[in-house]
Amino acid sequence: MSHNIQTSPLVFGNRQVAVSTAARWLTPGYSNATAPTQRIDFPAPRNGYVQRLRVRHGVARANATILTYTVRVNNVDKDLVVNLAGNAQSGADLDLDHGFTILAGQLIAIVVTKAAEIDTTPLNITASLEIV
Repeated sequence: MSHNIQTSPLVFGNRQVAVSTAARWLTPGYSNATAPTQRIDFPAPRNGYVQRLRVRHGVARANATILTYTVRVNNVDKDLVVNLAGNAQSGADLDLDHGFTILAGQLIAIVVTKAAEIDTTPLNITASLEIV
């Protein structure tokens, strides 16, 4: 039996997200730099349904302050959100409950926010999504 479900993974990531409460934007692909404060959009490669946001801190070394990772499309927040403590590599790191329809060319971004400053930033942060 053959399944014709086409899945396109999208990956975003940065070496770190800084300690301040300024919103940071994960880089499409991966960058060894600190996540910038300017939005970085990635055009959706095709029409589909975006789901399964997963976030991982490669090195969890911050305090327990929650970092919120939110998917945005055309600069509008979507319900695809992960809240992950700065001192956790994983845990509540996967949103399987939400998703949305997207059209090819619409602009996808992932913003990172913090309610309070963290004492040190987690390292090697990656976030992935699926388009099916």
